[in-house]
Amino acid sequence: MDMEILEDIPMEYLNMETVYGYRNSHKSLRPGHPFERYADDEYLRSIGAAAVSSKDGKYHPTGAGLLVFGDEYNIVRHYPEYFLDYREMLDPTIRWTDRLQSSSGEWSGNVCDFYFRVYNKVIKEVKVAFKTVGGTRIDDTPVHKALREALANCLMNADFYEPRGIVIKLEDHKLTLENSRYIRV
Repeated sequence: MDMEILEDIPMEYLNMETVYGYRNSHKSLRPGHPFERYADDEYLRSIGAAAVSSKDGKYHPTGAGLLVFGDEYNIVRHYPEYFLDYREMLDPTIRWTDRLQSSSGEWSGNVCDFYFRVYNKVIKEVKVAFKTVGGTRIDDTPVHKALREALANCLMNADFYEPRGIVIKLEDHKLTLENSRYIRV
């Protein structure tokens, strides 16, 4: 389902600011990777976010590409139940101390941007012991790795056709990650 070519959706439905941010992350993590030299459409095809339609011979987003790189108002046209919600509830006297919703209109609302925004919020309180390797400080702990894995699994294994979407709650000493009723397999 993720690789379905959305032939009625133009490439302009993708948020290029998100794509450029993702490309920069990819470039810094994998310097010299062959995909670096590709134009945007070919890069997106190479990572499965776009494909060439047999109907018109043009690039169109795949289902995965729309979810990961689209703007929320375009995503909900194909996935009407799509919703991402982060709730920080650190003060019991306040409903939430911070909230991030895909439908707020204040940011793209796509899966990629949500992942990085939420990850950066939840790691604020993770303790990092002083450790160096070869003179370089290492700030990546097993807790950081576990949080990245849990968040990625929650987002990538969700069925965005199901109601409710993703809800992530950060409470004092507790992180809950919830996706729709079923994991799409």
